[in-house]
Amino acid sequence: TMHLLADMLDEGAGARGALELSDAVASLGASLSVYAGADGSFAQVSSLKSKFDDAFAILADVVARPKLDEKEFARVKKLWKNSLRKRADEPTAVASVVTASVLYEQKTAYGHPTSGLYSKADLLDLGALKGTYDRTWRPDRATLVVVGQITKAELEARLAASLGSWKGKGEPLPPAKLTTVLAERPRLVLVDRPKAVQTVIMVARDGIVASDERA
Repeated sequence: TMHLLADMLDEGAGARGALELSDAVASLGASLSVYAGADGSFAQVSSLKSKFDDAFAILADVVARPKLDEKEFARVKKLWKNSLRKRADEPTAVASVVTASVLYEQKTAYGHPTSGLYSKADLLDLGALKGTYDRTWRPDRATLVVVGQITKAELEARLAASLGSWKGKGEPLPPAKLTTVLAERPRLVLVDRPKAVQTVIMVARDGIVASDERA
């Protein structure tokens, strides 16, 4: 859900449609990306200092005022499903999905592929995506990181102008509860793919937890 939602956020936002938004970013010589990972979702923009105000305004629209249009949803979902179907034919991608599932258990946050599962793709509709947006993409769950030639005063002015009206809707999604998974060790898993053109061998083990002070 979060992967598909991230794909949708820059497909039209604020007063701009999908193509208008893409053209606006390109005209500034900026770069905009939105993606979801195992630990969070991210939206970022990079631009010259002289173009920062306009670039930040576009980022603010993407984060706080996405259109989540039905037509764009149908197109993006079709592309997403095609990529999930194609993943099954890529040995390295299959190995990565299976390795995470074996290491962390498939039903856990880290064992589930961040791009999703093809078998579950049709369960997602635009209504579910909009509800998820309201519960997850919100200021009380966000952290803003800015790097470059900019002062705090300049940044606060941009925040007030572009994100000052951004408010969360309803109750936020509660923090995920992560538990230690003690899967069977050692273990050998073989994925037999007849006529595959490549063999991938992966050796994996769990590392230290992110909360470890040595990390």
